[in-house]
Amino acid sequence: MTDLTIVIDAATEFALERVAEATKRPKAEVAAEALASHLRDQADLEAMVLEAREDFAAGCTFSADQVAESARAIIEAARARKA
Repeated sequence: MTDLTIVIDAATEFALERVAEATKRPKAEVAAEALASHLRDQADLEAMVLEAREDFAAGCTFSADQVAESARAIIEAARARKA
C-alpha cells in the first residue's frame, strides 16, 4: 500500500465524513474505495470507447433512424412489462 495526500474541497470532505460515519469506517478507507471504484469505471469507459472506435473503423454503424427505432422498441417493451 502507498500513502497519498490529496487536497479536497469542503463539500467533498463533508460527503466523505458523512459516508464514513454512516458506514462506521475510517475516512481513508472510504476514500480509497471511492478512488478505486472511480478508476475501474474510467478503465471500463476507456475500453468501451476503444471498442466503439474499432467498430466504427470496421464500418459497424447505425443510422439515426435505426437508433430511434431501437430506442422506441426498448421503451415499448419496458412499458409492456410495467402494465
